[in-house]
Amino acid sequence: MDMTPPQVPPPHLQSVYQHASEAFDRVIGLQGWLATEQASLPALPDSIEPGTLAPYLLAIDAYWSHPPADGSLAISRRVTIASRIAAGARDLAVLAHQDGILDPSEFALVTSLTSGTGADLPSHLKVRELLFGQETYAGVLLVQDERVPDHTLVFSSDHGWESFPRLVDAHAEMERRARSALVLSPDLPGMARQHVASIGPEAFVDSRDIVGRPFSRLVDRLIDVQRDKLRQAWFEFSLDDEGNARSRTLRDTAFDALRLDGMFDSEHVLAIRHAALMEAINEQRLERVPVDVAAEWRNTGNVYRSVSDAVTVDEATAGLSAPLGLPAYASAVIAERLRALGIAHDPADIRISIDRGADPAARLASLQALFEGPTPEHIKLVDLAYQNIAAFDPARLSAHTSDGTTIDTLDDTAIRRLVRDLDLSSRYQDYAASAFRTGNDAAIRRDHAARLQSTHMRFLAAEARLSYYLDDAPRSFLPDRSERGYRWVKAALDTPIAVDRARIEGHETSLCARSLTSAHRYATSSPLAYDIRPAWRASFSTRRMHPMASPSASSPTGPKPADNSSIIPPSGNTFSTGFPRSTPTHFPTAAHASSPVTTLPTGYWDRVPTPLTREPRRPSTSAR
Repeated sequence: MDMTPPQVPPPHLQSVYQHASEAFDRVIGLQGWLATEQASLPALPDSIEPGTLAPYLLAIDAYWSHPPADGSLAISRRVTIASRIAAGARDLAVLAHQDGILDPSEFALVTSLTSGTGADLPSHLKVRELLFGQETYAGVLLVQDERVPDHTLVFSSDHGWESFPRLVDAHAEMERRARSALVLSPDLPGMARQHVASIGPEAFVDSRDIVGRPFSRLVDRLIDVQRDKLRQAWFEFSLDDEGNARSRTLRDTAFDALRLDGMFDSEHVLAIRHAALMEAINEQRLERVPVDVAAEWRNTGNVYRSVSDAVTVDEATAGLSAPLGLPAYASAVIAERLRALGIAHDPADIRISIDRGADPAARLASLQALFEGPTPEHIKLVDLAYQNIAAFDPARLSAHTSDGTTIDTLDDTAIRRLVRDLDLSSRYQDYAASAFRTGNDAAIRRDHAARLQSTHMRFLAAEARLSYYLDDAPRSFLPDRSERGYRWVKAALDTPIAVDRARIEGHETSLCARSLTSAHRYATSSPLAYDIRPAWRASFSTRRMHPMASPSASSPTGPKPADNSSIIPPSGNTFSTGFPRSTPTHFPTAAHASSPVTTLPTGYWDRVPTPLTREPRRPSTSAR
């Protein structure tokens, strides 16, 4: 007889954040489900005419009456999306409760609202819909518990759950958001444009009780708004006489009206949550530093935000679009070249296979390569364009899509011609020079960039200052009770002209502009450098500038003229661009100080010991 005692079952352990993590994943999953259903929407008519509206609206009605595309046995998409939005609202309540936005009683209230069918709500629970004037505004529910007079919870498809002490406060906030949105757009997501015209200077937001399933009512109103916006688009089309332009406008308007992610905007809701969490974390950090340090951090942040908003408005007024960054520019020009070759694939979807079988050196690299040939390597077409390529190379190139389909048009010769003729390094530098130096809008772009960079530098300096007081913060300046590094930066930013600049501990603080490619070691005695990207870190190198500030680290393979280029697929975190780096970097320098401060090329103030190799001392200059 077995006398062994029964084993104790293993404990069931899970993180205290398990429920919130699962709710987060489900919210993301809902976004994917909506994208799948979006693909099944009826396409717009090929010919846009006034008579095509009625048949298209019938097709939209049929779409909502049919079961969803995921193969479920639901009665209709209308019913399915209502239940899924209710489940998504419940998941957002889990996150809001975890974040402290909803207290336990409010969370229980939301749970009772979103559980089951919602047909029989508790008698004390009242749900209201938002009114803009006499029109219902879709996408918002207001929830009240009669046992807690006037306290209001608000669910909206783009903000999730919010708590307000009074119903009138919820109305006021909804009106504020609507007026702010109308400053930038003539349209609102929850109602058709013809109803927006009735909004005047007086208060216009109210609400009324609804009966029945709240989320079914929510979806019904969202679908009604789709139809209203389509009718409005067709009406404006009939009034316009600009030919092809009015057709493009109608298609753009219809596309926006039919976007299903507007019914439950997971991305926007989670972005707002992330911003709120960051604000809470920042407040916790600022509670641990002196009051004046915290006040300076808040002030520089507010100034930076104000300047950023002002620049955005100025550019919109001037009709300026933001210059393309390198990845976007590269994709655009490569796509243009591909279309000329009759290739419709997205450049990001094209991979280049590199066969080194004809390269004797590659065959001698290993015993396996000697007998079986080198293993083919792969690189993205965009990465190959960054790197450039020689006209002749032992490697043979071929192109295929991400699913393995070969692109016969892009053979070895075509790939080499495309990449070499593109010459992305020179082409993008010319594009940037036109945008900021020689173009018609270069002056205003430079002014905007200078204003933004100046306020950004001040904010990053205030952020770096916190490392003096927060032991768990990334070290920016070396420990110093007198805040010497921060004072250097502040003196330089406050007074760009050297002759007017205040002395720090009796020493002059001078500025000069350097390039990351000018030298591995710098002449200044104690450099303090700034670059444009937003991280801060300390370096304690005993020899020279931080190695990341050297040209070899900024571009691991160095500048590559095309005829001297070889194909080097990316490995690990190494990214080979083949671009000459000439990022201007400003160095405030305190003469006779012993510990220089520099920056990595990712954009933060940083201190390192004085370089051993010095160039001749140069006179101080103002920052450029």
